[in-house]
Amino acid sequence: MYSSTAIAKAVSYPSLGKLLGAYDQLAVEVSTDQVEASVGPVSLHVYLAHSGDGLVWSWKQPTPLTNTDAVSLTGKTYLNIGYDRGLIPSMGIVRLELTLQANGGPVRARVRVHVTANNLREREFSAMVDNAQRQVPGADVYDRCYPGGSSISRSKVWDLMGYWAYAYNHRPELLSQSVIVPRDQMVCFNAYNDYILVDRGKVVWSSRLYKQQTTAPHYGPPRPDGDPQPKTATIEYEE
Repeated sequence: MYSSTAIAKAVSYPSLGKLLGAYDQLAVEVSTDQVEASVGPVSLHVYLAHSGDGLVWSWKQPTPLTNTDAVSLTGKTYLNIGYDRGLIPSMGIVRLELTLQANGGPVRARVRVHVTANNLREREFSAMVDNAQRQVPGADVYDRCYPGGSSISRSKVWDLMGYWAYAYNHRPELLSQSVIVPRDQMVCFNAYNDYILVDRGKVVWSSRLYKQQTTAPHYGPPRPDGDPQPKTATIEYEE
């Protein structure tokens, strides 16, 4: 970070915004070194901001995620670890906003940020899938699968269309009566015509669970662990 004035500002890489926004909880470790200022002392404040469109941003909380008013000018400084405990939902895009300030500029510092993310919602979703499948005997045997690149009738996967558009920006042509399963994915059906979406070996969506969410559409999180997998599946294609 550098500024010819007494205040330098920076944000985390925009390419990480959606990744950070996908998790419920964040732990942030910040350190500084190679700090220079015309007039000290030097402070560093780190805020957590979120946005729905990447254009308009607001702080998720009014106080800094972590901060210090005593950045060392001679060595390394570790700030207290900052936590977003996920008590308030985040918008889809999240970034860190850093403000480095001295009593007189210019001011500069090398700042390192390490973020560890945790997703409680994934585990909750996995548990709900397991519970939903147990309610019907044999419902966890998804043995009819359409692999990536195959064609499937739109009517068979109507409830899945919204999730495909939401999570993968996959929007088949409106007038087409069939859809193409995206690469690295499979749609698998059981004997009751319930179906799941499998992405790289992970179940990411369940029609049975979707229908149980009566209050609002439930699109589910990306690639949860612990969900039922297709067993001895046969591969099907539609002409």
